[in-house]
Amino acid sequence: MNLRDLDARLVPFAAAGLRAVLDGVAARREAASERLAGGRLRRLDDRFAARGPLRLLREVPQLGLLLAALLFLTGAGVALSQRDDGTGAQQTVADDAQAPELALVLGPPVGADAEAHLAQSVERLSELDPTARHLALVSLRSALTPEQTGALLDRTGLGLERAYLRADVPGRPEEVVFQTPGDVVTGLQQVFSATATRKADEQRDLLATAATIDGGTEQELEFKALYEQDASTAGAEAAAYRAGCACVFALVVNGDVASLRGLLDLPEVRGVEAAPRGAAVAALSVRPLRPAETGTIGEQAP
Repeated sequence: MNLRDLDARLVPFAAAGLRAVLDGVAARREAASERLAGGRLRRLDDRFAARGPLRLLREVPQLGLLLAALLFLTGAGVALSQRDDGTGAQQTVADDAQAPELALVLGPPVGADAEAHLAQSVERLSELDPTARHLALVSLRSALTPEQTGALLDRTGLGLERAYLRADVPGRPEEVVFQTPGDVVTGLQQVFSATATRKADEQRDLLATAATIDGGTEQELEFKALYEQDASTAGAEAAAYRAGCACVFALVVNGDVASLRGLLDLPEVRGVEAAPRGAAVAALSVRPLRPAETGTIGEQAP
């Protein structure tokens, strides 16, 4: 709330309060005068308030209220003039800078039809200024290797902001998000190598944990089997990333709308969904669509 709004709220209450105070003072003065009629206070009151400006205020007490209100409003006006010398604009900018950005969701929500969502995204893309630059989620028809991803971006001239990776192996493989500046192919290769090492470590840890479970009960046997299944998935992920798999299944890119629309002509691209103009990468909440996902989107991807 700025000072102008605060003044608009408080001035009426302050004026009313001031009126009540003045009325109360006048009433108490009259009561005291009656009690002390003929005394020293009455004589002093007659001496000093019977002439000049004080006489006028004594006979017309409303003038005192008006004078006090004018003094209050004059002070508020000075404060407002100091407030409006540029400080207000600076404070507004500061408030805007401190306000958290709202999340911008890209990708089909749970319960949506995948193909219908992609079609609607294409329609919205056609309504944008073709020269404006936007962030956009690119859904691929099939996953790409680091080299294929780099070649795709080179052909389009688009900049990469994020890449979504997932090894096509049995079980529940991890979705890895790649986000780093620099050369795309080199960066992806480094992420592939680091992920392969991490997954190999996970496999060893999971197998070591499974080995500690005796399996004397049905519940223990179930836990042991789960650990062994997860270890198998981690091992398969490690092998896939180590071999430079086709694991990049979605991208977040930036570019002008004309270039984004051009992506739809490429056989690798399944859909393009643009974020509002000026959106920041940090504000994006992305639900990437995997190539195998069709029909109604469920809570968890297959």
